[in-house]
Amino acid sequence: MTDGTETDRLPRIAVLLGAGASCDAGIPTSIAMTDAILENVAHYPIVHRLLDFIRFTLAADVAARGTGEVVDVERLFAAVELLIDRRDQPWSPFVSTWVQGLESFATDNRSQPVSRDLSGLDKAVESAGNYQPPGRGVSRFNLHGIYAPSKVVGDAIEKALRLSRNPDVGSQLKLARTVMLTSLFEILHITDTDRVAYLSPLVDLAEEQGSLTVATLNYDRSVEILAGERGVGFETGIDRWLARRRLRWEQEQPLRLLKLHGSIDWAIDDRVEAGKLPMAGIKKLDPDKPSDASERPAIVFGEAGKLRAEGPYLELLLAWSQQLEEADVLLAVGYSFRDPHVNEILARWFNAVEGRRVIVLDPSHPTPGPRFVQQLARLNPHIPDDQPQPFSVVSNTAKEGLAVAINIARGTWKPETADAR
Repeated sequence: MTDGTETDRLPRIAVLLGAGASCDAGIPTSIAMTDAILENVAHYPIVHRLLDFIRFTLAADVAARGTGEVVDVERLFAAVELLIDRRDQPWSPFVSTWVQGLESFATDNRSQPVSRDLSGLDKAVESAGNYQPPGRGVSRFNLHGIYAPSKVVGDAIEKALRLSRNPDVGSQLKLARTVMLTSLFEILHITDTDRVAYLSPLVDLAEEQGSLTVATLNYDRSVEILAGERGVGFETGIDRWLARRRLRWEQEQPLRLLKLHGSIDWAIDDRVEAGKLPMAGIKKLDPDKPSDASERPAIVFGEAGKLRAEGPYLELLLAWSQQLEEADVLLAVGYSFRDPHVNEILARWFNAVEGRRVIVLDPSHPTPGPRFVQQLARLNPHIPDDQPQPFSVVSNTAKEGLAVAINIARGTWKPETADAR
């Protein structure tokens, strides 16, 4: 950490990590992760076939619309979540027929006979009618005993009605979701600290600035592992949130990490505390225990609904918005600019103060890219060449280009020498 005047004159940098920031740690991209998950669930044939069916159905729809989009793991998860609750959606009555073939994955129990459920009915009726209270010589009908045969009849009728309905694929879809999340835990688990060494420039920047805010959309623990290996203090705020359901910071640490979409070591906790109203619970897992892979991670996964009221997500987003106000430059690493709620905060920050800049580090940055990126690029021609440009792209991986991108953000490196445009 330095305290000279040179650091004071440098622009203050904040960092946003997208999926591309974790590629060099061996974490698949959102597209490759779909293949990895399908490979991991091969030992569940019904789940594998169901996910393949959903994936190819989505791919056919994308191809028919000619949008040029791809079916990544986000879209696959979103489709599974939507299909699980498809009957409960307000627009469900307007969908006359769901995709042909989806219900074929359902387990059809309609062939099960109901007659065997009535096998005990005669005995139950006989037992109720022939009941004789102790000490009496005359048999009389026991009205209380009629409960037994009526329950048998009721259960049998209920089962008959249930089996008369069309089979539902809901249970298979829920199983698919569980298996996918378990597979995701395995894919994101990092054991070798050398895999995250390429992110060291972030720790260096935190020490040079005195503190650094890093917002991440990823679920892995690459930054936490790096900070622990380097002996640099960091905080996510989740421990205090778990204790008080409020996002508070213990103390000022060099590295403040905001996991906007959750973390693989957070899990959903459905327990309801006595004397309190039910609310979405989260608990912290030990990331090094394989048994924790059976827990359902508390992560925001899917193309829609990423802005959630339950859990710490809204407060994390607000905290990032507040922290971002202290920055002059945002360095976005491997972010595709496809999350509207994230882009909205970026736009408010950028428009609030003249001279703020956005640096993108991405080897495959889309051209022309989303509308948000196109608008950013249009700002550059209005700025003289001898002044820092509002928007720069460093066409490189995080492993090869992170230090260069940070220097460009500082203004100490010319973009043209860094293969930036």
